[in-house]
Amino acid sequence: MTNVICADRDFVLDTQLRSARLPCVLLCATDGFFGYVRTPADFEYVVLTTLMESRTEGEWAERLARRVERYTGDDASLALVALGYPDFAALRNAFAQRCDAVVSLCTSSPPAEDAPAEHHRWQDETWLAYRPYYEKHMPPLREERV
Repeated sequence: MTNVICADRDFVLDTQLRSARLPCVLLCATDGFFGYVRTPADFEYVVLTTLMESRTEGEWAERLARRVERYTGDDASLALVALGYPDFAALRNAFAQRCDAVVSLCTSSPPAEDAPAEHHRWQDETWLAYRPYYEKHMPPLREERV
């Protein structure tokens, strides 16, 4: 996350949002949604594959809820708004190619949990493959003076 509300520092609205163009999707999720997946790519995999499996917004919400219930150890909240798409089918079509790319990153099965070195290597390799996509639109990190 690049812009969070935190009790020990001021919250500043990311001003790069002013330059955002439509269509776009804004998403906010608690750690119950993304904190229990193996890699960041897995979170996007859940969001996109459930989108592609759904015919309506309501069905998508139900699929997301059922999927996250399988892996979370916490409560999970997600708020999402899709702006500039004429309908749900257009949203699905816009993300079909991205879904295919993410699916290809997430299809390799991780090694067994009882082989921690191999499991960590798999996580590192998956993260390195996904990282350029993840950081593509992030604002540059700012140095904080304490």
